[in-house]
Amino acid sequence: MRRLLIGGIVLPVLLFPGLVACDSKHDANDGHDHAAEMTNDQANDEHGDEFSGANFEEGKGIRMSDEAWKSLGLQQLAVSEQPAAFNITISAQVYRSVAESSDAQDGQQSRAFATALVSPEQAARIRVGQSVHYSANGDEANERLGTLWKIERTQMSLLGKAELLLVLPDANHELGVGDFISLKIPVENSNKSVISIPKSALLETSQGYYVFTVSGEFLQRREVKVGSQNDDFVEIVDGLKSGDSIVVKPVDILYLIELKATKGGGHGH
Repeated sequence: MRRLLIGGIVLPVLLFPGLVACDSKHDANDGHDHAAEMTNDQANDEHGDEFSGANFEEGKGIRMSDEAWKSLGLQQLAVSEQPAAFNITISAQVYRSVAESSDAQDGQQSRAFATALVSPEQAARIRVGQSVHYSANGDEANERLGTLWKIERTQMSLLGKAELLLVLPDANHELGVGDFISLKIPVENSNKSVISIPKSALLETSQGYYVFTVSGEFLQRREVKVGSQNDDFVEIVDGLKSGDSIVVKPVDILYLIELKATKGGGHGH
């Protein structure tokens, strides 16, 4: 029995023969892509010759034996639409502190200004003037209220993103130019039924977001487009439909199995 680090949490797992867990620690949301930096020799050294009971076939996906499925503790879920209250959760950067004057401040020197980028789909579900929740320096327990001052769409055709301009009360002058803050923006019609999945089912890589769908005897990695989220679930705006079956966890290990076959010198059967 070895221990494997997934998303900053150490989980006891039964490793397949020849499999050694990666030594480097990664956050589940850091966008780290093993494929970008793992050489064939490194993959063979770190993960052994083969994953017993789990074989990757190009164009079909990963085929798991019943024993491998049980050993990994794989869990699956049938996707469905359900009501859920979501926030757009993003990072914003302060571009004007309270120490700088601005006509937009209407003479009040207790506000800072920040900017953030969102997708067109996200921009369509928020409105100018609505309240936003923000926290600085990772202090989520000390959330404060700000205001969405402006949604700038002029660069959307070039960047594929809309820019948000935010007004943030900062009477204690805690925010400096260049500081990053955590931002939560409640979305419009947040209680409507949407396709949403547990966050544990979402795989984030440097190429995008993915889920593993169950298709017969194969597990296939499928790209999805994400929307809003809350503490437990993330909305999927494209790539899944109600009735699809997906793997809830552990998707990180499935990704390593695929990388072993395609990037690490392994081969499908």
